[in-house]
Amino acid sequence: MRQFVIACMVAVLAACGGGGGGSSSGSSSSSGATASNVFIRDMTSSTIASVVNRNPSVGTLAIDRLLSGAATQLLSYQGDMFMDSPNDRLYVANGSSIVVFNNIGTATGNTAPSRIVANGATGYISVFLDQINNRLYSADISAGIRVFDNASTASLAAPNRQVTGFATGYSLFSLVVDVGRNIAYVLASQPSSPLYVVFVFDGAATMNGVTAPSRTITLSSQNTYGGLAIDAANNRLYVSDAGGVHVYNNASTVNGAAVPAKTITFPVPAIYRIALDTANDRLYATSSTLVYVVNNVSTVSGAVAATQISISGTNLTSIAVR
Repeated sequence: MRQFVIACMVAVLAACGGGGGGSSSGSSSSSGATASNVFIRDMTSSTIASVVNRNPSVGTLAIDRLLSGAATQLLSYQGDMFMDSPNDRLYVANGSSIVVFNNIGTATGNTAPSRIVANGATGYISVFLDQINNRLYSADISAGIRVFDNASTASLAAPNRQVTGFATGYSLFSLVVDVGRNIAYVLASQPSSPLYVVFVFDGAATMNGVTAPSRTITLSSQNTYGGLAIDAANNRLYVSDAGGVHVYNNASTVNGAAVPAKTITFPVPAIYRIALDTANDRLYATSSTLVYVVNNVSTVSGAVAATQISISGTNLTSIAVR
């Protein structure tokens, strides 16, 4: 059986510290009824692995379920995912399409998507679901933002709105929305300075057409692949890059070359995609063949105690959590 190998570590040369001691909340077998809670995309094998345990402790943890095979329509692509927890539904940015898996907590094997929201794009790379208004936001790596109303039923749909004109020469990588404040954040990179920015759009629900960002946060990193996560309740934006994960408080007003409130660092060259479990104050981060789990993320800073999950020979590009 394919396995996660867990090692508890601190992101500096120090003694092994606590990365969280949570235990599985039920069966960790794909034949059990307990739903998976953490979903990890492997770009190399075009699969999505899932596990029941949100907070593994030191040891070895087997993958509980694996979506794999031609029927899944998963491409070898770095697109991210969004977990619609109340409806047990996973949205996947899949390059030329956005695919949806219902009953994702128990989905396994060569399972076809329940539907395809849209296809025919040049590169759907990020998705974010506004669960209150049933609205799906997507970032296309080179074509801007597409917004789909009636997300829970949209199938082979044209976008209701498309936002363009703001990212000429940039590649888009990640998108999140603070629904309550009606603000969209879009992570992008370009070959020249500033290399790495977050475009900020007020009025996210109605933005359409050629639209300039309301603000632009400029980052110092030269990494050209990262992710965003939003803690809307605390107005806090998380940005991953070559330097780790940068945290911006009062995110709705941050502008320009702002200094993050703190940076969480890891012993790897770059952090790729990230996901937040705000209910448990926990951050998940991917880096090539590794996943890190950081507890008490709202208060920790610098080199942190974290659980490191290693999957040899894979390319873990995105993560979603229930």
